[in-house]
Amino acid sequence: FKKAVMFRPMLPLRPADIPDLHGSKILMTNGIQDPLVPHPNVEELRLLLESYGAEVDQHWLPTGHQLTSQDVLLAKKWVAKIDKNI
Repeated sequence: FKKAVMFRPMLPLRPADIPDLHGSKILMTNGIQDPLVPHPNVEELRLLLESYGAEVDQHWLPTGHQLTSQDVLLAKKWVAKIDKNI
């Protein structure tokens, strides 16, 4: 993939092979009060994706694990911005 929107992503396992994500753009939205995805796990995932070459745009939202209209609005604006820059 070259573009991805990731809602409440987490890193359950580290990949065995290192993917080349250069040129990939990723939006991550996470909830500040998410009881299922710990902050250190999210940070580890972001750093891992960036180390593989991805450009990560991360947003912490004032919510838990549930998705909100703010997630949808962020994703809509991000996709429009990315599509404009292609």
